[in-house]
Amino acid sequence: YLEERAEKGTLDLPPLFISNYQKRISERSVQDMLAKKFNIHPHMLRHTYGRELVANGVDIATVAELMGHADINVTRRYAKPTERELEEAVSKVFG
Repeated sequence: YLEERAEKGTLDLPPLFISNYQKRISERSVQDMLAKKFNIHPHMLRHTYGRELVANGVDIATVAELMGHADINVTRRYAKPTERELEEAVSKVFG
């Protein structure tokens, strides 16, 4: 079903998710739901996606393409180590 949706304009097809009013939910509705239920914002999901790709060994050029970045330097932020990763690196060396 989702593969078929990708081939067509999504507004031409019935909605995948509907509101209590039986209408297509808006992007803003999704943002509000994520914020209320999980205390996250859509960009956090995007950032997690990029970090997970890098952490699992996907090369930075591929991550840039998947993220839609025209400038690979924008993608490099996902390769920046977290505070925890820095602490683990120091612990590994100095126990």
